Amino acid sequence: MIEIVIQPQISIIQNYTFPYPRVGDQPLAYVVCKRLPNKEPMYLRYSRGPEQGHFWDVYPDDYMNENLARKAIGLSPKIEL
Repeated sequence: MIEIVIQPQISIIQNYTFPYPRVGDQPLAYVVCKRLPNKEPMYLRYSRGPEQGHFWDVYPDDYMNENLARKAIGLSPKIEL
């Protein structure tokens, strides 16, 4: 697992695997925003629904590599820390 810090609160986590991976599971690259200590971290996701675009949620989405994750951060909405 590799953590790339983009801003003080936003990081890209690369090569993450779940604690008990299934056969064929691939490592993930996701974007996390570590907010204040008393708040849960937020993860960047992409919606393909009627309101398409990036949004912050409690579950991560796989961005496959660092370049796609950086592009997603640039397109993401601002988050209240």
